[in-house]
Amino acid sequence: MITILAAAGWLLAQAADPAAVTSPAPAAPVTAAADTTEKPKDPLVCKTEVPLGSRLGGKKTCLPKSVWEQQRRESRDAAENVQRMGRGPFDTSK
Repeated sequence: MITILAAAGWLLAQAADPAAVTSPAPAAPVTAAADTTEKPKDPLVCKTEVPLGSRLGGKKTCLPKSVWEQQRRESRDAAENVQRMGRGPFDTSK
């Protein structure tokens, strides 16, 4: 019990002495050189997707521009693969 009181007294004495309290170093100012090395932000693009055959409003989806581009590439590649294969792998009319 005495050690707790002694520790609490020491902490109070340290807090009362401003020289004993160390302040964090001020942050370095941001220079123009640091701004140029920063990666450009990927802008957020929102699109409204309306389901086929629906008269109701669509669903709004917001994704980074790079994700939209990746989805577009994957869709295009899938369509090209189907065209290359002819009628498709599940065609039974042969």
